[in-house]
Amino acid sequence: MWNSMGQDGRLAGPKSVWEIPVDSYMLGNVTICFPGAEWAILCDGKEHLHVLYTPSRAAGEPWLCYHSLNLGKNNSCYILHAIHRSMPGSQQIDCIVSSVEDKSCLPEDVTFSQKSTFIAVLEWISLRCAQNIQVWTKKRTRKLASPSFPEYAAIDSVGDAICVISQGHFVMFYDSNGLSKAQKVEEQDPKPPLYTYIQTPEDITVYFRLPQHIKKTDIQIKFLPLHIEVSLQGKCVLSGQLGNYIDTGKSTWIMDGEKLEVILSKSETGLMWQELVKGNIQGEELMDPALINEIHSRLAHLTSETEAAPSDKVPFNLAQLEECDLSNEPLTFQRIDGNQHCETHRVHMGGHQWLFSQQICPESLPAVCLRHDVDGILWQ
Repeated sequence: MWNSMGQDGRLAGPKSVWEIPVDSYMLGNVTICFPGAEWAILCDGKEHLHVLYTPSRAAGEPWLCYHSLNLGKNNSCYILHAIHRSMPGSQQIDCIVSSVEDKSCLPEDVTFSQKSTFIAVLEWISLRCAQNIQVWTKKRTRKLASPSFPEYAAIDSVGDAICVISQGHFVMFYDSNGLSKAQKVEEQDPKPPLYTYIQTPEDITVYFRLPQHIKKTDIQIKFLPLHIEVSLQGKCVLSGQLGNYIDTGKSTWIMDGEKLEVILSKSETGLMWQELVKGNIQGEELMDPALINEIHSRLAHLTSETEAAPSDKVPFNLAQLEECDLSNEPLTFQRIDGNQHCETHRVHMGGHQWLFSQQICPESLPAVCLRHDVDGILWQ
């Protein structure tokens, strides 16, 4: 039904823009989502998913059904989120349909630690059509499962991924294009840094490990006011712009067995560099023990060796808490890649109480509102 409000503030009266088929209307709770300015996705609650063209919603023009997809669900299902994408020569609508299914629908290799007969299933359906030919077809279907129903599920159009907030972890167990076989990456020992360095307010000492049987004549080091180049046996191992200016006349290097020490004298004494060579991440800074002791001594007046005695006072009155103030929901945010079928991000919500989610604009993911103390903070 469509309705409008006149200038006098009164409703003009409802008008039908599209009628749900009677046979499907009686099946379940109807959910609708508006992925774009001219498109709507409607689920009748069990069997059918309808793609509706909704031109001039403000004028109340009739809606047109361009495609109906049979979901074949035995249980109630709902639309959680939908997006519309325009691509060269075509357009696509992605939607998430949620339902509760028997655990027997899962493959044998997908198991959950929770002993439950039923699971939550998210069906990620992709529909596509040509720009000028409004014939929609189902392009792809992906399914995810979890032992708990999600508080939030949305499609990230930027990276073709799905974002979920739930008490349980979701796993993608089906893709009509085929599941990718995850390659096991063998754990390797971390690679040692190419160099290490220690800085003081006056200079920086850089340490390199030297190969065996190297001679002093095999080492070439070029000092410039804002640049350094280190070569070993004709191979350049470090070259780039320094973090700040050095005094080339006072900078030098020493060969000590299988170790090379390069001493850079700072032009500006007392300035601590943020990095040795800009953009180079092959080295590691080591803290100077003397500098650490100096920092500790400067902060000594802010610390105490006497442990504070615990207080018997309660910071707030427990009787003032209501049932809604207590949250034991261990919620977790997941981002699952739709092509690699693996989890790319996982964030624990830190025990903050879930309040609601809100779609602020169709182009962005729905915002999430979490409780922080007595406030609700909106995250996006």
